[in-house]
Amino acid sequence: MADPSRISSAFVQAPLQDRSRQTLGKIAEATEALLATRAFDDITVADIVKRARCSTGSFYARFAAKDDLLPYLYERYDADLNSRVQRRAAGIDWERLSLRETVELLVHHTVDMYLERRHLLRAVALYARTRPDDITVRVRRSRQAITDLPPRLLARFAREITHDHLCGIGPFSGAGDAGE
Repeated sequence: MADPSRISSAFVQAPLQDRSRQTLGKIAEATEALLATRAFDDITVADIVKRARCSTGSFYARFAAKDDLLPYLYERYDADLNSRVQRRAAGIDWERLSLRETVELLVHHTVDMYLERRHLLRAVALYARTRPDDITVRVRRSRQAITDLPPRLLARFAREITHDHLCGIGPFSGAGDAGE
């Protein structure tokens, strides 16, 4: 999980003390847990602070409004996603894999990472689509590095990949362009 104290967002008042950093992490974790059962719009600040076991004042010391939590969750999700992708990719000897094995692993890892946090993904994807200007350049670059990984890994198979292969993946070819 991303270290909440290392994520900078224009929408959060950065904590200076360890206890405040822990509280911020609890708020984020509580919100993510609540997202497993409800949409973000159906979750109240009272629900979040109750689950996080902190005060309403602690919440508002970090966020001006509940909606300001979403950019922070997005950046936290992105930081965590980036580190998870890097860890998974580093543990595989991609050069030894065939085209089929490479595609199977890419699909498996993509689906697996989606399933691990699908409840959070829905909220951050909706946020990214409805408020694209709030997504920072740093996050966009980080996400681009992630979406560039499959084409980089598949580039060595360029001679093996035919037009028929590409037609079969058409719906997936622009997935990185959707903001998520």
